[in-house]
Amino acid sequence: MKILIVEDDLEIATLISMHIKKEGMTPLVTHNGSDAYQAIQNEGPSLILLDIMLPDASGLDMCRKIKTHLKYKQIPIIIISAMSEDSNIVNGLEMGADDYVAKPFSPKVLMARVKATLRGFGIAEENSLTFCKGGVQLNHNKRSIIVGSREIDTTISEYEIFYYLARRPGFVRTRDQISKEVHGDGSIANNRSIDVHITSLRKKLNPFDHLIKTIRGIGYKLNDSSDDF
Repeated sequence: MKILIVEDDLEIATLISMHIKKEGMTPLVTHNGSDAYQAIQNEGPSLILLDIMLPDASGLDMCRKIKTHLKYKQIPIIIISAMSEDSNIVNGLEMGADDYVAKPFSPKVLMARVKATLRGFGIAEENSLTFCKGGVQLNHNKRSIIVGSREIDTTISEYEIFYYLARRPGFVRTRDQISKEVHGDGSIANNRSIDVHITSLRKKLNPFDHLIKTIRGIGYKLNDSSDDF
């Protein structure tokens, strides 16, 4: 599970990142709005920890933009800021923030708020994910993919590829990203191998094979009609 930290203070970003790792989650650290938007599109975080005062953007404006976007509005946002006046808290919540933590904060309290927010969105544990779209269901607890009313038989690699794409429908994954996710960071990407797995997986997903979309020259994604930022 990826948690995006948008914080220009390096010490605070490092502290939050360390505690995110302790909880078994993956921190993604950005220090400005531009990089944060890019990370949202490329990485698909499960939650965003957002500072209000950024060098190139207002955290409140970013919150509003994210929460009014068709594809990304479902991502929970916790605002973290030294601006703890009631008016700032209200402004943050009115912009769509799901919670507000004032600086200075206790890392234990922050992690408790993160986990509570994730639970509220039904994504407290990534391994409990259930995906359902276009007649295809994925239950990761059972490691099963059901097409229509039948469970399909997949190889380990096919299942992991589909699960990786299903975690964030609409997000494009490169062949290198897919290879590293399935085979590990030390793997050498074999684009032909990924293509072969995708071809086999599509056959098994028939008649819903169109669910996996090829992005020419880049990689693959699960179909989603939403637009990027």
